[in-house]
Amino acid sequence: MSDNPFHPPTTDAVPPSPGDLGPIPRPPSSMPGTVIAVLVLVGIYLVGSLLTALHNPARAVAEIGIGVLIFVGLVRRHALAWQWGMIMPILAALSTVVGVLAAVVGVLTAVTALGSAKDPSFVRPMMVLTLGLEISIPVLLSRRRSRLFYGLQCPRCQGLKIKAGNFFFTSFKCRTCHSAWRY
Repeated sequence: MSDNPFHPPTTDAVPPSPGDLGPIPRPPSSMPGTVIAVLVLVGIYLVGSLLTALHNPARAVAEIGIGVLIFVGLVRRHALAWQWGMIMPILAALSTVVGVLAAVVGVLTAVTALGSAKDPSFVRPMMVLTLGLEISIPVLLSRRRSRLFYGLQCPRCQGLKIKAGNFFFTSFKCRTCHSAWRY
């Protein structure tokens, strides 16, 4: 018997660096209202994308695929889905604003060319609702309770200024105290 039972156990793991907290358990919590509201809004957006798929299937397939991945990631508390849930609606809102501007230019062009304009009143409320939906998702996700639910709080200094430690957002780094951890 070569192992002495009175010696401390040895591991092959590399000891953590001074700023590295290592893996820590994710704090259990119930889903806050802000995240529930985001999931409802993403669901409404996905239903709208399904209805849009009838008119433009090529664009809607990518939009629905990305939306479903974000929805599932948000339900499973993945920080990468939180990050994409912040970025994608902002990009979609910019696209909607460009669409609104294009519609205004089109109406103005039709007025000058034809002397009368078609009534685009059915387009405006839908674009405003879509824009409101796209803006409200990142606003709700940026709330403190949403950040806490996705584990975006430093366990050392309790700061909320967190950045991704790697590409897939499975490890985290605090911008304030520079500690790193993973769940």
